[in-house]
Amino acid sequence: MKKQKLKRRTYRPVSKKVKTVKKIVWRILFVLICAAALCVFSVYLGSWLKERAAQIDGILQADTQQSESVSEETLPPPTEAPEEGVPARAAYLDVLGMSGADIEKYIYNLHESYNTVSIDITSEDGKLVYVSPALLEYVKLDPSAVTASPVVGSVKGDDGEYTEYEIDVLSNIKTALDAAKRKDLRVCAVYSTTSAVMQSEAYESAWDIDAVVASELYSLGFDEVMIDGLFSEEHPLDAENVNRAVRYTAELKNRAEGFDIGLVIPEEAVFVPANASIVNMLSEYTDFLCVYVSGEGADAEEAYSVAYEEFHSVKGALSAYNVRAVILNGDGERAAAVATALTDLTSVGVQFTCEVTSPVYSPESADDTDETETEYPADTGYNENANRKDDYTNDTEYKEETAEQDTGAID
Repeated sequence: MKKQKLKRRTYRPVSKKVKTVKKIVWRILFVLICAAALCVFSVYLGSWLKERAAQIDGILQADTQQSESVSEETLPPPTEAPEEGVPARAAYLDVLGMSGADIEKYIYNLHESYNTVSIDITSEDGKLVYVSPALLEYVKLDPSAVTASPVVGSVKGDDGEYTEYEIDVLSNIKTALDAAKRKDLRVCAVYSTTSAVMQSEAYESAWDIDAVVASELYSLGFDEVMIDGLFSEEHPLDAENVNRAVRYTAELKNRAEGFDIGLVIPEEAVFVPANASIVNMLSEYTDFLCVYVSGEGADAEEAYSVAYEEFHSVKGALSAYNVRAVILNGDGERAAAVATALTDLTSVGVQFTCEVTSPVYSPESADDTDETETEYPADTGYNENANRKDDYTNDTEYKEETAEQDTGAID
């Protein structure tokens, strides 16, 4: 057999041209694969960014809605803007330290600049100073649970001895309301609530108690109530607490429709620009706001200057938010000086926490006592026994005793 001769395969090197083509093809494939991967990644990234943007937008809207609180469904409609008129000039009345006759005389002789009478209806511990029939009916508790300790007065007898007796505070309040109405004066109840109304949970009972009191005050004849105790270090002036305060106010108004309700806010609230939107929103849902003013100063002239300089920069806010300044200074002349400084700055209401003969202070005549003293006509025509109601007190004997009570009545 013949052996077949195997042909050797020769290696033919790839030309440079072919290599170049292959490189180009691989590069094209790599680019296409990267482009496809990039498209897929872009789709997922776009979807994630869109979802994240929606979350961020929701957070931003929640932050910017501090002035609008939460959704409109949870808030009552804003309070109608009050009619323009004379700002409040509220005189302080102590229904615990006066007899009924003294109360009538005090209100009758109030300076003509006053248009409101202010009455504290809660004690320092937050309990009512009078026995509330409506509240006792609601809570079904012992009166001491919701009412302060009885106020005891004393009367001097014919033998020179003093006899103690329990003052009927509710009767005194009714006497004050009746006397104020005869002089066309508004009456403001000063009410200190408890921190329970601002709790995030289990606040309903506290709201109900305050609503019962508000309804009773309105039925008695009070025109407005100033509520203190909502905002504190525990419950600062922020969007969450403002929202709760708005709903709390609406609950009171539902029980006493037509009752004007004002809330006390921290003094710094009107000085911090960051609070502007929140305070403005709160003012829309209340009838007025109150700020405590200390009224510092060694004398009336200094008190005037300090108050004028301190509030000059925020006079616009006082007017815009319908703020009423509650003067804490216990000296009558200095308190009047502070009130005059504020009213010289802008149209702002003032409310006193002590007896002030006149809410008007004149710096030019501060040293002239003849000009600053309030003078009344010699014949006022006042008869302390006139227009007295038969139910002034519980019994006739009490009337006779209170007429002689030595409680520092205004002469």
